[in-house]
Amino acid sequence: MRENQRPGRPARQRPEDRRPDHREERPGGMQREDIVIGRNGVIELLRSGRPVEQILIAGGESHGSIGRIKAMARDQEIPVKEVSPAKLDAMCARQNHQGVIAVTGAAHYSTMEDVYKRADGKPLFVIIADGITDPHNLGAIIRTAETAGAHGILIPKRGGVGLTVSVAKTSAGAVEHLPVVRVPNLAAAVDQLKKEGVWVYGTDMEGQCWCEIDYACSPKSATSSPRCRCTARSTRSTHRWRRASSCTRLPGSGRASRQDSRAGTGP
Repeated sequence: MRENQRPGRPARQRPEDRRPDHREERPGGMQREDIVIGRNGVIELLRSGRPVEQILIAGGESHGSIGRIKAMARDQEIPVKEVSPAKLDAMCARQNHQGVIAVTGAAHYSTMEDVYKRADGKPLFVIIADGITDPHNLGAIIRTAETAGAHGILIPKRGGVGLTVSVAKTSAGAVEHLPVVRVPNLAAAVDQLKKEGVWVYGTDMEGQCWCEIDYACSPKSATSSPRCRCTARSTRSTHRWRRASSCTRLPGSGRASRQDSRAGTGP
């Protein structure tokens, strides 16, 4: 027993006696496979032309090559988001990220010209996936849409997940065949579709049953939104879906009346 130590109380460990806690060194486990870390690495990625979903920069970082990275991302219309350094640490297992991480994409985005080319003169059928933040949901929507014969999918540039590795994996390869268009403003995209004679249907639990609607009378576009916008109040009050021609719903006989976007898009 050490001097001045009270009986029954364990001795305090000196700093040099403490064992290192390896959990503090790697709080996020293994580094994600869909990211590129470090300033030079991100710059070379932006030069390569590979798909990039977004650039994450530690809040307050603006000196040195960070400004160049922001400018390159702006020129390529890649979203840039400021996050906490702790988030960056967790994503790359505390490796030296130098305050910047790029999230790579699994596929290139298409254009509306690609969608019309796929339609080949037939009535246009596209899915507008608004605010889908779960990559597994978006991947399932892409897989279902491709199987159902949709000509393309529209997603927002901000406020939703993009074509990440997880999305591509969940889509079971459908992302390689179905055009996915990322637009800066979904409301403007909806207005443009309506100008071109496309009928836009919003999903709503109090909407008309989908099998009672005559879709053959015009080109059509279905919209898929997450659970928080599948209620009558939230969907109809959202400025994007006030532009919808009508609201539709999938009937069900179960007690669970609410469906997420993945289940609500299924045939």
